[in-house]
Amino acid sequence: NIPTQDFVGTLSSLPGATFEALTTAAIGANLLETIQGATDVTLLAPLDSENFSVDIVNSLLEDPEAVAGILLDHVVDGSIFSIGIGESKTFTTLNGNNLVVSFTADKGYVISDEAGNELADLVAGDVPTTQGVLHVLDRPILV
Repeated sequence: NIPTQDFVGTLSSLPGATFEALTTAAIGANLLETIQGATDVTLLAPLDSENFSVDIVNSLLEDPEAVAGILLDHVVDGSIFSIGIGESKTFTTLNGNNLVVSFTADKGYVISDEAGNELADLVAGDVPTTQGVLHVLDRPILV
C-alpha cells in the first residue's frame, strides 16, 4: 500500500491508540513543524499511558529544551522497517543517543540503551507514512 497520510494524520487514525501526550509535547517544545516537515525518517511514537499523559507532559514543559531532546530520541534518520533489523541493530537518534533494537521470543522487538537497560517495547510496527515509517511504543524512551 502506498501511504497517503503524514505522521500526524497516521497517528490520529490508528484505531484504539491515542497520542495526545506526544502531540502536546511536540507542540510545547516547538517541534511539531519540524516533525511535520521531516522526510525519510522513523518515528517511535509512545502511546498515552498513566506514566505518559498530557498532565505529565505539561509539567515537563517548564523546560521545553529538555522535552525537545526527549522527543528527538524518538526519531531516527531513514525509514527503518523491522525486516531490516534482524536479531539486533543499533541506531542513532536525532538527539545523538544510540538505541539498540533487539528481537526477543517472548516480547518481540525491545528497545534498549547500549548498557542493555530496556527502555520500551514495540507494540505495533512498520506503519508506512508519507514521511517515513512509524512504530508504536508502549512508553516513551528516556535515555
